[in-house]
Amino acid sequence: MANSISMFIPAICLAIIHELGCNIYMVVTLICVCVFFIGVAFSGFLNPNVIDLAPTFAGTLFGITNTFSNLSGFIAPQVAVYFIEDREASLSAWSSVWLTSMIIACVGGVFYALTASGDKQPWNDRKMDVASQLIFEKEQFISSIVKWRKRQS
Repeated sequence: MANSISMFIPAICLAIIHELGCNIYMVVTLICVCVFFIGVAFSGFLNPNVIDLAPTFAGTLFGITNTFSNLSGFIAPQVAVYFIEDREASLSAWSSVWLTSMIIACVGGVFYALTASGDKQPWNDRKMDVASQLIFEKEQFISSIVKWRKRQS
């Protein structure tokens, strides 16, 4: 739940920013709201989920997941420059940045909602070969979709 909130509310705010144009105060306010709700993710997936998945390997798993999550800090400015290079004052250039961020947030939120689990992973207690792990992940993914469909009906 916390992760969905932390992805979808900022996505909505980014869509609104696109519509606000040059209203600096409202744009800055919505960016602050985005950052606030992105912070909600820390209560959902980052800290507790790593410990739930594999208590034995929580430190290693946290290091790996944190490495990938921080890549966006390096990639996002490069993508933004692609959109706004030589057009820093252009509303349409910045709108592309906001809409791209919104799409990434929505895709990330949907992907996490469909695939995330807090179940202890079998490789925490024993070694698994790759084929067994893939079968386990497939079964877990299918069961999460079935649970989601039951909640929808």
